[in-house]
Amino acid sequence: MCGQTKREQEENYRILTENMEDVIWRFDVATMTLMYVSPSIERLRGYTPEEVTGKPLEELVTPSSCRELLEKLPGRLALLESNCYQGELTFLGIVEQPHKDGGTIWTELSTRFIRREDGKAEVIGVSRDCSVRKVQQEELAALYRRLEESEQFLQAMIDAAHCCLACLDREGRLLHVNRQYAKMMGLAPEHMQGRRFADFLPPEVAAKHAVLLDACRRGQTVPFLDVCRPPLTGGTGELNSYYGVYQPFAQANGEVGKMVVALMDITEQKSMERQLAEAERIGRTGSWQYHLPDGRFSCSEGLLALFGLEDRRQPVDYEELLGLLQADDVERLRLMFRQLLKDQTPVRAEARLMLAGGGQRVVQVTGNVLTDCNNQPASIIGTVADINDHKELEALHAGVALRLREFARVMPGLGMIVDQDGLILELFDEHQLLAGKLSERRLNKLGTDRKTGSLLLTIQQAIQKQTLQFGEYTLTTRQGERTFDVRIAPMSCRIGGKFTAACNLTDITDQNRTKKLLQLSYEKRRQRDLLNGLIEQTILPTTQVLDSAWQVRLNLAQPFSCFLLILERWQDADHDYWQAHRQELQFMLERLTDVLQAGSADAVVWESREGVAVLCPAAATEKRTPCREFEIANELNRRLKEQEPSACWRIGIAEFEPDTFNQLARVYAQARNAVQLGRILNPGSAVHHYCDLGVFQFFPAVTNIDEVRNFIHRSLGNLLTYDEVKGTQLLDTLQEILQTDNLNIVAAKFGVHRQTVVFRKQRIETILGFSLDSFETRLTLSMAFKLRQVFGAENDG
Repeated sequence: MCGQTKREQEENYRILTENMEDVIWRFDVATMTLMYVSPSIERLRGYTPEEVTGKPLEELVTPSSCRELLEKLPGRLALLESNCYQGELTFLGIVEQPHKDGGTIWTELSTRFIRREDGKAEVIGVSRDCSVRKVQQEELAALYRRLEESEQFLQAMIDAAHCCLACLDREGRLLHVNRQYAKMMGLAPEHMQGRRFADFLPPEVAAKHAVLLDACRRGQTVPFLDVCRPPLTGGTGELNSYYGVYQPFAQANGEVGKMVVALMDITEQKSMERQLAEAERIGRTGSWQYHLPDGRFSCSEGLLALFGLEDRRQPVDYEELLGLLQADDVERLRLMFRQLLKDQTPVRAEARLMLAGGGQRVVQVTGNVLTDCNNQPASIIGTVADINDHKELEALHAGVALRLREFARVMPGLGMIVDQDGLILELFDEHQLLAGKLSERRLNKLGTDRKTGSLLLTIQQAIQKQTLQFGEYTLTTRQGERTFDVRIAPMSCRIGGKFTAACNLTDITDQNRTKKLLQLSYEKRRQRDLLNGLIEQTILPTTQVLDSAWQVRLNLAQPFSCFLLILERWQDADHDYWQAHRQELQFMLERLTDVLQAGSADAVVWESREGVAVLCPAAATEKRTPCREFEIANELNRRLKEQEPSACWRIGIAEFEPDTFNQLARVYAQARNAVQLGRILNPGSAVHHYCDLGVFQFFPAVTNIDEVRNFIHRSLGNLLTYDEVKGTQLLDTLQEILQTDNLNIVAAKFGVHRQTVVFRKQRIETILGFSLDSFETRLTLSMAFKLRQVFGAENDG
């Protein structure tokens, strides 16, 4: 009876598992494989139980779901180990599983962790299809996203902005503020919400903002500039400048429902004006503003420099600047600005600037309108940029393109009629390019099967589609392999029962070579400008700049050793002469740059302001040693001497920096300092490493020579005077005492008795007025000697 009952139970379980929609399964945690799965798996996923039993977790779910389950598994096992997990049914979530038909389905898992008698953990679970629910959830989520789109945009602006942002309702009450604004007000964001925006305004600007707020409420975007004291100073701080704007946001009915106020402290802008002026001079650009109500005109220093008026002390008038442009350009600019005031859209135009020396340069003038609270033009702002070099480059390219077209027009050309099998039926070869190459009149005689086969295929396509075909092909002529621009036109007539096509071939071999040369020259210039901009810090090392470097075939993402090659002497002239006559070196520098580049295909070589800079790449994991860098520098010096035996070079080596791209300006400065200080400290050596400078690494920062002279005089002046009057060697003795701290060694070096050195030491202490046993004293004296060595004995006072 018991056996019968057990069989009945097994039969009932089989019927239940085979017919139920849900899938029952067991999973071994130790082996991470499926131990058992009910037959309903085939209805759910298309697999039989035998096909999935024993499979690992990675094959049972998609990679993303696998990662999610593996992240949750350690926590479940930890609960099981701690006996806190009672084995209740636990919902783990929704996972994506592969289907046998190649797709995937979404299933909902309910699991139970148990501990078997053998002590190992397993998971008993139930899976059910939840694809329809998943789709419904995704549609609901999409609906929520659409409903919250405008709010998300506003919230993203508030959270991400670096300026102060506040969102107001129509009554001027604060709905949201970002952290920057709350910090400026000294309050938490939640303590500001619901209060009036006007409550946080200084009294001196409150009335003005009431007008601005009303204009924004009517749908106007209103900029403003406030000069007032910071909120947290209690009205006693210094005046700060704040620039801001009111931006309205309309509802569906067209009325303004919310307003965003953006505010930025621009007080530090004044301290940056000098840097901006320098940047404008370098970029040969300038800015200007014309105030419409009173006719006031203001411009930047860069604009004055561009017009050659940087030495002017009196204010510059708008009409005066226009008078420096060509007369017909002036009239065109006046018309442009009148149209600007009418349309209130940005404008730009080119004009010719007449120089004091009689020449002229092409400049680009831009303009835009700033409006007042009533949306009426208040002022015109704009820029003027020198684009003469750009225009010359455009003219150069246009001229080259014209010459290329003329060259292509007069180049020898040929034509032929070919049938569908590649038989040349007629040949028009006035300049005998194919003389001796077509004894059998077959297209395949003009080159290899691969080259002519693609041309024959294009001819057959033209015949089949009855359309024109174009392409470039390399064919063998009596002048060797030449590249031709081939134009193929299908013909209506048949010859010998076969379809035919007419081919016109233009030799473009030399034209392609010329294009490549021009591209290479332009590419080298872009490389040099980019690298010099990085080392001079006019270009910041950003991801966009790194992408720009890739575009000109510069891989700056790898680590480099930085070397700077400076010409010390050539043709009986020293370094200072050649720095002043750099243009005479141009041809030699360009040739040497090509030689150094050819010696190492992966190296980056370019001409900098001081000389020739070289970046030698290192392996990504390599920690390049100074010894290895000396070997590279000596090899560079050897190549230089092979090309110019009469030239003498100094090579500076920077400290190796794996993140070379982001630190390029610093490592270049190190290489430059290595040469400049190495020339003084070790004039007999041609190669100098920055790491060998020791304490001298900090000396380039010393710019006040008067302070250096005073320091040396205070430290060593009495001793220098004593030596000059008495004819003694106390200064040299002091230097040896500081270096060795062993009187016996000092005595041996001077060839005197130790007691004599002791006497000299005592005499030195008497003259200087302090003991040499003090660490601070020895450090001060040592620095005085180092400074005297670098800046020269003429600075002794």
